[in-house]
Amino acid sequence: MQFLDSNGNVSATVTDYEVASRQFIFPFAPASGYTIRLFCDKMFLKAAEVPEIFDSYLLEYMMWQAWKVLEADRSKYYRYTSVAKPEGGNLPSIRATIERLELSLARRLNALRRVRKPSFIGLQ
Repeated sequence: MQFLDSNGNVSATVTDYEVASRQFIFPFAPASGYTIRLFCDKMFLKAAEVPEIFDSYLLEYMMWQAWKVLEADRSKYYRYTSVAKPEGGNLPSIRATIERLELSLARRLNALRRVRKPSFIGLQ
């Protein structure tokens, strides 16, 4: 939370406030004439609320989950755990695919955290 003067410059940053029943309680009385800028993180509860920039990340995340289910299913059968198949049906190649997806997901999420601007989620 920041207090801005009439020129838009930050005059104070407030950290010692309390939230009670959807209201902010300050330990001091804020001076009049300032604009309060509030930054928050919003949890997305519905699929329609998620910004479009996350679509490719979510698809890759679902693919990663599907590969994990496939690995769990294939590990039950001796045929897939013992014979190396070049087409990628054996457990080592499935595990390699999962590891690549995990690295890709981590990189993509970090990139999204760095470049996401308030205008993308309606906080201007």
